[in-house]
Amino acid sequence: MAGGTAAQQNWRPVTVAEMQREIAGKPMKSRMADRSEATFRLRPDNKVEVRGNRSLDGTWRVSDKGDCTIYPNVRGGAEACFEIIRRPDGAFEVYDQKGEFQGRMAPQ
Repeated sequence: MAGGTAAQQNWRPVTVAEMQREIAGKPMKSRMADRSEATFRLRPDNKVEVRGNRSLDGTWRVSDKGDCTIYPNVRGGAEACFEIIRRPDGAFEVYDQKGEFQGRMAPQ
């Protein structure tokens, strides 16, 4: 799945316009770092849904490199921001603020 950090792969983060056009509002098939699968959706009303082995509901906002989410029952409700990288095959990889791989997603 991940072959190094985004910087090592020389991939680029999605822009705000790309995020809004290609990811927001669309159900995304996701495979997480732990190999579990889920459907991830950033809704236009700034709600986020994750459905898979465990269901999560929260809020999201666009950041300059991807998105930031808040899930009330995860991390004590603290916001976490992620860098979303477009892969050459059209899928997206997600990295946390430490540069650790979090998952891969593509439109369903």
